[in-house]
Amino acid sequence: MLHQFEKVREQRNAIMHGVNALAEGRPGVIIKSKLLAYEGILKGQKWFIERNNYLFRTPEVALWSDDFIMNGLLIDWKHTVQILPRAELIRFFKNDPDQPSYICHHCRNMTVDLEDDIPTAQLKPENEKHTKIVCAVCALLFVPCCLCLAVCALLFVP
Repeated sequence: MLHQFEKVREQRNAIMHGVNALAEGRPGVIIKSKLLAYEGILKGQKWFIERNNYLFRTPEVALWSDDFIMNGLLIDWKHTVQILPRAELIRFFKNDPDQPSYICHHCRNMTVDLEDDIPTAQLKPENEKHTKIVCAVCALLFVPCCLCLAVCALLFVP
């Protein structure tokens, strides 16, 4: 764990202080390093959920506003999905880019003037008769009954 933390710190310093031109253009490596360090510290926690909770508790929010926090989280999610390979998205977020994703209305309603609707939710089968819809950013969990799955899925726009 200490080794992983040191690796993340070195990569961060290389980017922030410009000491290593090779660090530029490798956001996937940096994101994966942060996620590995986070996974080692807080097993079972979800990165975007914890980041969301942290950002809504910062002193800046108390002084100014939390209006644009969800905008930033959704943009972070969009880039994370574009950068990380499929195996890592499944490992860290239980999100399969090969499966259809939907727009979470909770996240969308918390944004301010966001130009794109960014899909963050996916259907997750629980068993043969039940499926749940889970958002990777806000962790909204919706469990529709099997009879109305098609109607309930309309709550989340593909």
